[in-house]
Amino acid sequence: MCYYFFLGFLGGLIGITLKGAYFLYKEKLDWIIIIAGSLFATISSLAVFKIEIGGTIMSAYHGFPYPYFTHQIKDVVDGFYIGKWIFLPGSLCHYIIFNYLLYLVIFVLFIYLIKFINKNLKQKYLNTTFILFGLLVFMATLYVSFMSVKKSYINHQISKSKYCEKQSDCTIIGNISPFSCAIVTNKNSADRILKLVKSYPSTGELQCGGNEKAACIQNKCRVSIDYTSKETYWDMLKKAVEDCRVESIMQAHNSEVTAILKDGMVINAVEPEIDDIFDIIDQYKDKCGEIKMMTE
Repeated sequence: MCYYFFLGFLGGLIGITLKGAYFLYKEKLDWIIIIAGSLFATISSLAVFKIEIGGTIMSAYHGFPYPYFTHQIKDVVDGFYIGKWIFLPGSLCHYIIFNYLLYLVIFVLFIYLIKFINKNLKQKYLNTTFILFGLLVFMATLYVSFMSVKKSYINHQISKSKYCEKQSDCTIIGNISPFSCAIVTNKNSADRILKLVKSYPSTGELQCGGNEKAACIQNKCRVSIDYTSKETYWDMLKKAVEDCRVESIMQAHNSEVTAILKDGMVINAVEPEIDDIFDIIDQYKDKCGEIKMMTE
């Protein structure tokens, strides 16, 4: 109880202090936010970077809109990772100053825009300090979250590129982390998707079984694991059912079973006896709910 009382007291004290400082130094506070905020935005822009290949070296250029740090990631020919940061004093100072001045201009333009709006308002007045601080928080949040947003965008584009009508429409464009060990798309979108994927910093290749292939199932390109008589693939399918990862099951007359997983991957296997797969699904019905089942 004392702990929560202390936190509440401390929070109130901080609030009173900030409110007092705001009223005492209101005019100066705006310019402090402009000057310090521009520097903070410049530092935050380090989180924004793009990937480029120069010769055989893949590098990440950090800083927005003009990069001032370069990080060599790997040799694209032999795949060796480098992890070397490059600091060029001339470019470093030049672009830091340039970016800082750019953000400074943005903040100054905002303060004069607010003043112009307030002049033309009859009753309501916009709070300059709050708006400037909100702009700073927005810019910093945007920069820091840029790569995660970019990753989500690329995943969305991969998902949109999977439409197909026949098996030959689909292709696997590569094994690239953090997206998939077998990125499958429609052939018409392959070049565009590969360019998007390569613009994101890869952490290497993912561990896969090596038996993946592209398949067109229900008008969607999917990653398929070839069926085999070996027990390992049947065990893989059973494990997927047990873990509630299966979206639908198709059983053929020759005991071939095709399972479409919730992540879009497909497992093809041969069941030991006909209808074995349905018995396994019944075992986990209470745990996983209904699974769409089809048979020829």
